[in-house]
Amino acid sequence: MPKFMTTDGIDIFYETFGKGQPMIFIHPPLMGHVVMHYQRALSSHYQTIFYDCRGHGRSTHKPEHVHLRNHTADLKQLIEYLGLKKPILVGYSSGGTVAQDFALHYPDRVGGIVLSGGFPSVDTWSLRQEFNMGIGAIKAGKQAFLSKVLAKTHKITDRDEKTFFTYGQKADPRTVLNFYIESLYYDCKNQLAELKAIPFLLLYGQKSYHIKPHARYYQEQLPYARTAIIQGGTHQLPSRFHEPFNHAIHRFMTETFQPEPV
Repeated sequence: MPKFMTTDGIDIFYETFGKGQPMIFIHPPLMGHVVMHYQRALSSHYQTIFYDCRGHGRSTHKPEHVHLRNHTADLKQLIEYLGLKKPILVGYSSGGTVAQDFALHYPDRVGGIVLSGGFPSVDTWSLRQEFNMGIGAIKAGKQAFLSKVLAKTHKITDRDEKTFFTYGQKADPRTVLNFYIESLYYDCKNQLAELKAIPFLLLYGQKSYHIKPHARYYQEQLPYARTAIIQGGTHQLPSRFHEPFNHAIHRFMTETFQPEPV
């Protein structure tokens, strides 16, 4: 299993496929890199990198509190370890929080950002409640229940459901809890303008009513950001609506960057 060790002794699991412009996929709490396995199809055009955040999947963890800055530092070290130049960061849900935080700290190291169901802060009641339910489930020791719910809502096939559930069970509950809490209280609304030089793609499901309203913050401060609404889509775009999701990313890449010959 390919892994690298961070400077504080965490083994980070990763997989890489294909060649071309590097693209790193960042998962939300609990689920691990497997939630974005349908994006491997993009490796026919790009170098795709999938990894487990610390305390998730096959990456290790330590007992102390995990802050957002730890996830940001891990991403930086992964990029350096693989020798990547200006990768595209693809963050799904709270994985987008890590992508945004990294870009704000290291804007010159980012080639572009794709946010699937992204938000600069949690500003709708329904999204806040969703976070609170996740936090409550972990605090109550109901990680298996939460894994089951997320597996069912993200699956296309029975194999998906089994994989997502099994991977959710691997996660360290304290790390998951901290990831949820830090994402809930993260707020970079007033810093978004600092990212105006970075190509941006915002992806939302038409039916993601609790998250889609956050698009206005990006549209107000990042006038060149592109927004794509997946018709009929829910929040679970990378898995349940992976074909239009992948197509939107590929279109963004070919229209924004010099395409790689395939």
